[in-house]
Amino acid sequence: MSINIRSLRHLVVPGLFLVLFASILWCYFNHFAVIQTRNGYRIYHIDLADTPAERAKGLMFRRSLPQRYGMLFVFPNERPRQFWMKNTFVPLDIAFFDRAGNIVNFHRAEPCHSIPCPVYASSGPARWVLETNPGHADDFEKLLFYY
Repeated sequence: MSINIRSLRHLVVPGLFLVLFASILWCYFNHFAVIQTRNGYRIYHIDLADTPAERAKGLMFRRSLPQRYGMLFVFPNERPRQFWMKNTFVPLDIAFFDRAGNIVNFHRAEPCHSIPCPVYASSGPARWVLETNPGHADDFEKLLFYY
């Protein structure tokens, strides 16, 4: 049995277009951030919190967080930031980045079950804040870009 290459062309070309279209849709409906670490680069799937309402809710009421997943808080300006863990059920790393994307500092934050909750503050002005699973921010150096 022989395979006719020309007949495969009718399958390959539409298949390539389907893969390209699916990739474009995935990028459009899913956000990601690329972080430079001491050991290379790490890509995170993220939810963007770029409105006051989204930033106020954050990751509240989530019962779990997949690996390499997080929420990127995008602020219109750079200034000292403070976060707390009220109504947050999972422990998080909270990483603060300045306007150049350099890490300012990070905190390992635990869920808060009673008020008053601890406040986790940036040690300097921050423009972006990334919340991820604990243990991820230890080697963060720079937020390279997000989409």
